[in-house]
Amino acid sequence: MRQIIRDMGMAGCTYVEPYAGGVGAGLSLLVTGQVERVVINDLDPAIHAFWATVQAEPEYLIDRLRKVPLDVKEWRRQREVYVSADTRDLPKLGFATFYLNRTNRSGVLNGGPIGGLDQTGNYKIDARFNREGLAERLRILSLYSDNIVATSRDGVEVITEYAAKNDTFIYADPPYFEKAGSLYLNAFAAENHEALARVLNSVSDSHWILTYDCQSVSAASRKDGEVLAGAF
Repeated sequence: MRQIIRDMGMAGCTYVEPYAGGVGAGLSLLVTGQVERVVINDLDPAIHAFWATVQAEPEYLIDRLRKVPLDVKEWRRQREVYVSADTRDLPKLGFATFYLNRTNRSGVLNGGPIGGLDQTGNYKIDARFNREGLAERLRILSLYSDNIVATSRDGVEVITEYAAKNDTFIYADPPYFEKAGSLYLNAFAAENHEALARVLNSVSDSHWILTYDCQSVSAASRKDGEVLAGAF
């Protein structure tokens, strides 16, 4: 991604992820000075809550991660907060999302805890929860909070808005075509994939990249018509 942005002469641009998730690439580009601003958008209220808290109240996350118990009882409590998706307290929801990401198998939010509920696995619930390491990563991100914009909108709307700006690079990585319901609170239906294809086709001259899982490409190849052709 860094090389693509350099080759396009877009160093210092605004980097946009309309379906953010972890935003690993974007934040790396921001911290290393390749881009000036990162727009983190996700319609999933839990994902948005986490990034909104990173941007506005990183010290809350740092304080909580240093003190929170790492056991199944706490895991169940944080999962209840996550499933409720109550956006009236964004920091609380954001931390629950963070907690599950770090304590669940493969970081899948709707999955189970590392080591299982009985904690008999080879690795336990604290295997990926390095308190000081995570606190330092959050501290570094807090230094760039003025350059992070966290929103919770339909990704198509975000693409439409930012594709019109010359100094913007869009990385569209939408939810998986298959198994999306088990991975996200806000999964994609077929019509959502089609809407995304249409909007990207309509801004084909803008600066964007699209990535998909293999199942999405296979499904698209079986559809009749042009609506998905440009997106793959």
